[in-house]
Amino acid sequence: DRHVFPCEEETRIYDKRSLVSAVNIPKGTQITSDMITWKRPGTGIWPKYINGVIGQYANQDIPADSTLQFNMIG
Repeated sequence: DRHVFPCEEETRIYDKRSLVSAVNIPKGTQITSDMITWKRPGTGIWPKYINGVIGQYANQDIPADSTLQFNMIG
């Protein structure tokens, strides 16, 4: 990664993408690759961590089009 200047920090999250639920994921469901996609902004789990998300279980009901956070899965 290149160095990020302080003036770039705020806009940087809009350049990145986050993992997003493509469908409703009920609590306790094991997450599969067809349940997630990625979109901007990068305020959630970055796509480079997708392999760590697939196979995990939803800790809560996750509505479709929700930006995934690490506390939602486990």
